[in-house]
Amino acid sequence: MNIVLVKAIKNYILDCCDEERQDVINELARYKAEFPYEDDYNYYQYGNILPYYSQIRTFYENCGIKISEDNEVMLNDFKHNLRKAIDTILKEEERKGKWM
Repeated sequence: MNIVLVKAIKNYILDCCDEERQDVINELARYKAEFPYEDDYNYYQYGNILPYYSQIRTFYENCGIKISEDNEVMLNDFKHNLRKAIDTILKEEERKGKWM
């Protein structure tokens, strides 16, 4: 897990959507509950974040992170870190008492 990347993904999810924050939190919780065994809770697969390889690669570069030229390796790494970002968001909300 890359902490810089997880934080950047977390901020991207929370800052780059048109929905209210609570709606985003509820959506993340729903994905986690419905797809607990998927690497990213299916959040990427359903097109909710950076749907193109070039967007993911640019995102990594903007975070100052070198990533494999192999798109599948990059995507698997992204999904893993996306899952960690979602978990982080939901844990933070749970601590605030706003979710669960």
